[in-house]
Amino acid sequence: MNTSTGMFAVRARPAARVAAAPDLAALRFVLLDIVSALAARATGDHSDREQSPAALHLLAAALASPDAPPAAAGAVDELIGLATTIVYGGGDTDPASAGVNRFVLAVAHLLRARLQPGAQQDADRDAAAEHLLTAARLLPAGHPAGATVRAALPAFTEGW
Repeated sequence: MNTSTGMFAVRARPAARVAAAPDLAALRFVLLDIVSALAARATGDHSDREQSPAALHLLAAALASPDAPPAAAGAVDELIGLATTIVYGGGDTDPASAGVNRFVLAVAHLLRARLQPGAQQDADRDAAAEHLLTAARLLPAGHPAGATVRAALPAFTEGW
């Protein structure tokens, strides 16, 4: 209160900061690069073949294989963070794309579950199962990723 005037001073509020929406298209290409690198390590195929966004589900399925070597924890955490941002970042109205993104997130949680024991492993397995089922629901009938998701199911249930 200003004692000379008997009035309260009004303070200007700082302008609210609005976070910019993530560039989902750019993030999808980063996701493709990460999944491609991890799949190359898992399969031993380091050929210089072109990686297509249409092949993302196949690359992710290679990572889900029980025979794949464990991925580095840092790479898995980066994969989960990026896939989570894409899945929950909004703006994905294409069911096929949304389904593939969910499948990648399911695989990322599966990879992390394989790296850690105990309660966190259970939480990641639950998250993997939830995202796998959502991916299966989102993918349109006849989409090639649908067959990949169904074929990957045993990898998600192994050891439970």
